[in-house]
Amino acid sequence: MTGIFINYRRDDAPGVAGRLFDHLSPKFSRKNIFMDVDAMKPGLDFVEQLDAHVSRCDVLLAVIGPRWLDAKDQKGQRRLYGENDYVRIELASALKRKIPVVPVLVDGAGMPSEDELPPDLKPLVRRHALELRHTRFVDDAEAIVGALEELAPPRRLPWRFIVAGATIVAGVAAVAVLWPSLADMLRPVGPPIAVSQIPSAPSPSVAVTQHPASSFERPAAPPVAPANPAVPSRSSTGPESSQSSAVTRNNNPIDGGMPATVGDTYDAITTGYQTYERPSPSPWDKKTDWLYLKDQGVEFFFDTSNRISSIHFVAPWSGSIRGVRLGDTIERIKSLLGEPQSSDERFGGDTLALTYRWPYTLPVEFHVDRPSNKVKIIMVN
Repeated sequence: MTGIFINYRRDDAPGVAGRLFDHLSPKFSRKNIFMDVDAMKPGLDFVEQLDAHVSRCDVLLAVIGPRWLDAKDQKGQRRLYGENDYVRIELASALKRKIPVVPVLVDGAGMPSEDELPPDLKPLVRRHALELRHTRFVDDAEAIVGALEELAPPRRLPWRFIVAGATIVAGVAAVAVLWPSLADMLRPVGPPIAVSQIPSAPSPSVAVTQHPASSFERPAAPPVAPANPAVPSRSSTGPESSQSSAVTRNNNPIDGGMPATVGDTYDAITTGYQTYERPSPSPWDKKTDWLYLKDQGVEFFFDTSNRISSIHFVAPWSGSIRGVRLGDTIERIKSLLGEPQSSDERFGGDTLALTYRWPYTLPVEFHVDRPSNKVKIIMVN
């Protein structure tokens, strides 16, 4: 199931559509959002493919910018009136199939009138529109999220649970079928032996030395220098005492460690998370792969050698990095880690990225949402 289809014109509002895609992804999963004609397969009918993608979606977002209606083709004709215009094809397919269509008005754009639209798009004017303004992007995007939660039905049970359940059922069935044969194989042969006939074992003559429990404990990991000499290290009795701040395997800065980290292969994810999901082409870079474990709130990005190059943590991830969790404020971050090595604005100023680099560990970026002043994404690179 595609779930959400983002319909937009590339020369009208591509940047806004991309930001909206990023905002919706943590909530609905990237694999359930379709927005780019680059996913079309070569050699197959373009119109049929678009129609098939639209038919599998629960809701379509029609991103309408200032140039949406008046965009012209090479002959100077309105592209929206062309039979091969993909924006028209997608919208017409959704309207024909009675799929919910939500117009998203960008940068002050207005809804077109009925007489400005081709016949198959005229029903669009009877759809309630939502605004998406640059100055209030996060608030407007959250309103879109709320509308989508009402329109999009719950997702189906993930394949990994279906496969696991089928495996258990098959195993139980096999035991039921083979049990009579197993019982015969395990049944003792001959008369029972009395307990008095079993010779007792001689008493051991070698004394057993009792070792202290500490001799079997795993050696402690090497200490890590504080991020800022002016900030004292946390005491083991502090509020973060339940989390380990030491460096874990493979230069992993995550408190308590993780089953897979930067530099590992996909096998580490399969083993550590017991998942059957496979990586897919990244929505941003089709040359590399990406895997999103929605239930865990963890995204893995792979390099060209199929090793993990970056890890992103989003809700509902409940872990921490040196005490910092999703939802913490900038003040909380600096009170624990001191001043960052660098900070820069992203996505038009809506996000502030704080970067920390410690000796012997991977660099970490805390992405703070400007309006709420809270961490929404943590990246380990």
